[in-house]
Amino acid sequence: MITIVPTLDCNFKCIYCYESNCKDRYYMTRDTAEHIIKYIDTFTPNGGMLRITWFGGEPTLALKLIYYISDAVSDILLRKNASYFSMIVTNGYLLDKKAALRLRSYGVEEACITIDGCAESHDIRRPLKSGKETFDTIIKNIIDISDIMNVCIRYSVDRDNMEEFSKFLDILEETNIKEKIRIEIIRIEAYSYSDSIVKNRELSTCEFSKVYPELVKQVIERKIKIDFLPTQNRTSCSALLSNHVVIAPRGELHKCIYTVWNSAESFGRVDKFSKLNENLVKWMNASPTDNQDCKNCKVLPICVGGCLRSMVINDTVFNDSEDRCIQHKYNIEKLIKLKYIQSIFEK
Repeated sequence: MITIVPTLDCNFKCIYCYESNCKDRYYMTRDTAEHIIKYIDTFTPNGGMLRITWFGGEPTLALKLIYYISDAVSDILLRKNASYFSMIVTNGYLLDKKAALRLRSYGVEEACITIDGCAESHDIRRPLKSGKETFDTIIKNIIDISDIMNVCIRYSVDRDNMEEFSKFLDILEETNIKEKIRIEIIRIEAYSYSDSIVKNRELSTCEFSKVYPELVKQVIERKIKIDFLPTQNRTSCSALLSNHVVIAPRGELHKCIYTVWNSAESFGRVDKFSKLNENLVKWMNASPTDNQDCKNCKVLPICVGGCLRSMVINDTVFNDSEDRCIQHKYNIEKLIKLKYIQSIFEK
């Protein structure tokens, strides 16, 4: 599993984004891309499985580089008879039909697009750097690409926009795309440098766990796809996977997407890869069983300790009061009941 960050630059100015703390707007070079291609060739076994996630910053600002790497990856997959899955996590503003067709031709099957409420709320929270609104363009793009690639709409919830969720579902029904997309509901997290307005809007994990089942129920009743129960092949944190690596724009290797702006946390470079590194060891040695609360928790088998980053790094990017527990600790029984209701609606 590889997450590639072609740039930390972004065309949005989101009010809460952790990446606003990063001043590096560097774009990955063709030379670094070549090293990534060699890395993928080296570590993809014959008949194996390769999974690539394109992340940012905003990855659609570097589409030419994505196309270049993806083209080379296609040759590797053919030569090694390997399986492949690829997705892109994007704000959706530049992901128009033309871009989607090109990405799909290279095996990028899914786009995960973030929405923060209906137009008025979303455009305040997620405007372009110029201040221009983005909601209408994103919805148009979702409509245009939903027949080309799988679309996951990641609806971000806080105290102020959770009441808009039903209205947002109305929009999906009015545009006739509800059967072509799936919904993921997440909570907006404030960071240590976020302003007081953002922090006051934030729902704690426990608070979110109370709101979440009702939001899921609304999605089920509209017969829109949603996955809301953890499964055996998932973890709450990709950094927990021994075969997962994040490659930053300058070719630095990381375990966590939230450290790519901090070179001190990398465990090597894609052109000078070493299997043993002090930073890598601290990530791989982190264990939830070192924490007594985790050790005694009923959801440990599906959580595996939650956010690994909060276990191994002490810094001020996240709030001091960050709760790394997953919401299932508080609402798993309600969600199991909703799964039964969903099975009835799907008949």
